[in-house]
Amino acid sequence: MHVAKLKTMLFAGALAMISSNFAHAQGDAQQSDLMVVLDGSGSMWGQIDGRTKIEIARETLSQVLEETTTEMNIGMIAYGHRERGACGDIELLVPVTPAAQSVSQIISAASNLQPKGKTPLSDAVRMAAETMRYTENAATVVLVTDGIETCNADPCALASELEAAGIDFTAHVVGFGLSADEGQQVQCLADITGGAYFSAADAGGLQDALTRALNHPEITLDDSDFTPIGPVPRNVEFFIRDTANDPILGIRELTIAITQADGTPVARDNYSLNYPEASDLSATASLPPGQYIAAITRVGIYDASATFHVPEGRGTHLVDLSLSARLVINTFLNPAIPLDTANPPTSSVKPHAWSYYEIYPFVDGSLAETPLHEAYENLDFALPAGDYLIRANLDRTTSAEKIVSVAPGGITEVDFSFDVTRVFVEAMQTNGQRVERQTTYFYDEPRSGRNYFASGGGIASNGDVTPFYLPTGRFVMNVGGEGYGVRRSELIVDVTGDYADIRLVVGEGATLSTDEIAFLTSPDHRPCATFLRVKYVGCLMNPVP
Repeated sequence: MHVAKLKTMLFAGALAMISSNFAHAQGDAQQSDLMVVLDGSGSMWGQIDGRTKIEIARETLSQVLEETTTEMNIGMIAYGHRERGACGDIELLVPVTPAAQSVSQIISAASNLQPKGKTPLSDAVRMAAETMRYTENAATVVLVTDGIETCNADPCALASELEAAGIDFTAHVVGFGLSADEGQQVQCLADITGGAYFSAADAGGLQDALTRALNHPEITLDDSDFTPIGPVPRNVEFFIRDTANDPILGIRELTIAITQADGTPVARDNYSLNYPEASDLSATASLPPGQYIAAITRVGIYDASATFHVPEGRGTHLVDLSLSARLVINTFLNPAIPLDTANPPTSSVKPHAWSYYEIYPFVDGSLAETPLHEAYENLDFALPAGDYLIRANLDRTTSAEKIVSVAPGGITEVDFSFDVTRVFVEAMQTNGQRVERQTTYFYDEPRSGRNYFASGGGIASNGDVTPFYLPTGRFVMNVGGEGYGVRRSELIVDVTGDYADIRLVVGEGATLSTDEIAFLTSPDHRPCATFLRVKYVGCLMNPVP
């Protein structure tokens, strides 16, 4: 096929798709109704090239509609044009009637719009669909918007709903002055319903986009259009997942760049990412037979590279790619007590003993400086196969580390234990009553100012004794009532490592012996090898080499 005519066919084919729901050929039994949904929100007073967007939209809509076929049935809805801050400000201005009657009414209604309010574009599209009885009739919407949804609605979810329930529902979207990121947030309305998205940056772009959305070009083919010019491309459908059993990923989670095996980039127009909820596909492409490399970014998580082959033949070729592996961490306070990270146990440091995690990859044998993942619950991570260091902190008191190897293509499940013991402390006065406003401090060396590594009350507001979570070792504890001075007690607490709960009832005025102080200052005593920060600093007993 001649290159110029091939490009014409592809372009015209895309435009024909835009109008297929509302501009059928002569003799078709059913004609689709069309509703223009026009943005009347306050942002339409913004200027482009010295003119307001609403002025440009009025003028352009008038020019394009005057050239529209009179056989079309067309109406108009506007939103945001009557009230400030009202998400319900949506109005049917012109019912769907033959264009010979309605075009002049639409032009008049548009000329009287005074933008004021918010952008309830999802509800406006819903109203348009329901007005045209989309569950009974073919219906098409052309949405012209200069902003994204501002009324707590999801355009993508709406598109899926209308596509599923409609007889033949299509939405086209004209993004007027939208950024690329903003455009992606409304493009799904078109993608999911089989419509098209047009980006318009100025008056000329808006006129071109509206013309494409409201008219369908015709092309004439002759035999020369089918002259072969090389290998015939095949349609390729991609199913991309983190691992084999995970949900299909798509345009919200991925970016993709495809190259041939020799490094030659494949033109971006030849492939695109999809919304899986609409098509059950991650991406589609049109590719000649050959070997390819897909460079894929799982946005905000990891980068991956996958090779695939497109064989010669007819029909659609399916490509199933699993990009990574998964790491699942099962957490324990100690080997005998699991830790529910979503519902942590009570604590003396804070009301609950939260845990925090960082996952560091090893790159070429060296530990990365920044973590690949950070979390405090839902410890199920998608990541490439390889070696990782898990770092974690429990209750702002204890830190722990562990190296794990994650196998490719599946789930690696590991048990991670903080190896702590629950220590309950209750301070008593000489009269046998609890001290008032108990405070408790733990040190891994003789007390000096604020060099404690764990502190808290020890008694909950309901009177329950709550635990500290301490690693194995010999520690100094200072406990007593707030402001008790010399009446406070200081003593040694031995956490032996058998993980049996320790319950201490402490009187007033206890002090360390000379031998205990000497031991605490000796080189042999250092239960906390270092203090490691994972969101909070904690005592780390056994650092990973």
